[in-house]
Amino acid sequence: MNVSYFQDQLVAAQNKLLHGWNLISVGGSITPSAFNIGLSAIHPGAGVIPLNVATLWAWDSGLAAWYFYAPDLEAQGGGALTTYISSKNYLDFTRNSKALGQGMGFWVNKL
Repeated sequence: MNVSYFQDQLVAAQNKLLHGWNLISVGGSITPSAFNIGLSAIHPGAGVIPLNVATLWAWDSGLAAWYFYAPDLEAQGGGALTTYISSKNYLDFTRNSKALGQGMGFWVNKL
């Protein structure tokens, strides 16, 4: 399954992701940012960060900590996402070169 499987459909009842919390997994390797962008039925322009999800979380059992992503913080630029992650002692997908992928479940809070 790739991210297009989870895109919003014209008929809301056919959406795979419900508004609110969803526990899912994808088949290929993809960054949380690319996953968020991929949920857009119409691809946003270059440099545009759509707000398809509120947050995305993945648990790392070895480190006993959460990976965190929020597109609204990414869209603010200037390191807002990194600063927030550091302030809460979360793990950073980007800094740790961690991608979503096969065998990894993650929580998505869909807007």
